[in-house]
Amino acid sequence: RRAKRVAAHSLYPVRMRTRSLALVLLLLMGSTGCSNPTYVNIPPQRGDLALHNPNTLNVRQAIAAAVTGAVELEPIDGAFVVVLPDGSEQGTYTDVIRRIGGGAIAPDTYVSGPVPAVHVASVRIRNREAEVDLLRPSPSGRQVTTVQLRWFYGGEWAVMRVRPWRASLGEPLPTFGGPEAVPATGPDGTNELPEAADGGDGPL
Repeated sequence: RRAKRVAAHSLYPVRMRTRSLALVLLLLMGSTGCSNPTYVNIPPQRGDLALHNPNTLNVRQAIAAAVTGAVELEPIDGAFVVVLPDGSEQGTYTDVIRRIGGGAIAPDTYVSGPVPAVHVASVRIRNREAEVDLLRPSPSGRQVTTVQLRWFYGGEWAVMRVRPWRASLGEPLPTFGGPEAVPATGPDGTNELPEAADGGDGPL
């Protein structure tokens, strides 16, 4: 009996660790399952435990709020295409474009001439905080913008700061002249953002 008690006691830390891990995973997934994950990396980072699905409600809301905030700070005349992360479904495009409103259109929208594009390069969500990196045309030359957001209970994502970086991609961003989509990539053909030229940022 004593041996059985000792064996059961030795398994107690393992059980507690298993339960703790399950609780952590549940919190990361969010209170409504996978629809509103609270730990997201898009694109994935090596070795992370985050979710990477751009089609969840939480991600769609964060992206729409970020693009809206960036365009309000530095408006784009006329229509502009919104290019979402790889893996975004048609329904996600429809929802995000509807939330942004204004001149936002999807990549498969027919246009007769060149139209500027806002590329969603990355999304990071940590509980009630989020950051969205955008590549966008800018008359100031600051084509890389990071939008910081916070989620408030009973509402949606709110923009806390729009941070244009003192950096340029070194070449004009691709424009859209028809229904063909242009991948959201940087100058080196990847989704990696360039380093700030002077390591800083500042207001427009």
